[in-house]
Amino acid sequence: QADYGILNHVIFFFAVLFNSPVTIIIPLMYIYWKSNYSVHSLAHFGALQLLGLFFTLTLKKFLARPRPVLHESAKKSRSLRKKETNHSMPSGDSLQAGIFASFCFLNYGEFYWFFMMLLVMYGRVHFVCHYLMDTIVGASIAIVLAFSVNDIVMNIVNDVLNTLQ
Repeated sequence: QADYGILNHVIFFFAVLFNSPVTIIIPLMYIYWKSNYSVHSLAHFGALQLLGLFFTLTLKKFLARPRPVLHESAKKSRSLRKKETNHSMPSGDSLQAGIFASFCFLNYGEFYWFFMMLLVMYGRVHFVCHYLMDTIVGASIAIVLAFSVNDIVMNIVNDVLNTLQ
């Protein structure tokens, strides 16, 4: 395992960016700001995330791939891996990062978030939370999912929110 010194802290940030309810606030705040404080955009993104979460949890249960073996020498990984109790394939963090990147590309034309997705994927492998293929599959599912249902989800969310008003 590589130890990059201070750079490990930067990699750690990306490794946990989509890992907990607290850190998911950063992408949600960005979307809220980018959409001129639109609740519709937040609900649209949230619906895509929930759809992705459904796919992730279903596939994890079905595939039941164990996480990579954490060796005693991997001190940098201990704190992150303690939180990981489910299976490895596909990477839910990579999937959520892929949904965020795809959402920003499809709705704002911002392609550079795909680089952030790659950093999340690298961080998940670097901190021994996933195998490389777990992150590739997770991100791929996200991209295919977002590109195939983005408009459908947006229309459903808009219809529901307009009905509630």
